[in-house]
Amino acid sequence: MQRGLKELPQASHFTFLPEPSFHMTQFCGVSGSPLGSDGWPKEFERGTGLREITECYLRRFKMLQLPQRVSVKPVGPDSPNRIRMEPASEKDARALQQIRDSLQDLTGIYRADISSYRFHVTLSYQTKWLETAAAEAYWDAATDLYDTYLDSVRQVDFGPLEFCEFDTMHHFPALALIDDS
Repeated sequence: MQRGLKELPQASHFTFLPEPSFHMTQFCGVSGSPLGSDGWPKEFERGTGLREITECYLRRFKMLQLPQRVSVKPVGPDSPNRIRMEPASEKDARALQQIRDSLQDLTGIYRADISSYRFHVTLSYQTKWLETAAAEAYWDAATDLYDTYLDSVRQVDFGPLEFCEFDTMHHFPALALIDDS
């Protein structure tokens, strides 16, 4: 689907993520610009450095035992550059909720949107505005691509849950995996 988006006349208005950075965020930690605009952990004073927080979470994260092999399915474009995902089964929905609840407790970050945050996979980010007609054409073409390529994808199976460091939207180095053994 991303290759198709790159071939559209409006592609120069977007920056496309490299395939290795494709991901589905299950829980958003300390990030944003300014740092903490997405939420701040209760136990740390504002201004605490990201490295200190990361090291604390990394120690805790390595002790977690969670269901972390989950499956999701694409259910439609969330925008022309994002694919909306939903749990593939009730079991997966419960596992994802358990992961989110545990990570809230681990981090002390209690986000108001934890239940409404929609899972998605982002393919690109818009860098320049499109005129209305071009935006509508891009949306229509993205929807057609979705119907062409993703209609045959029944589910996506995710492996181990990763604790990642946010570098840029193009790069999320994994610092640890949850071991479910």
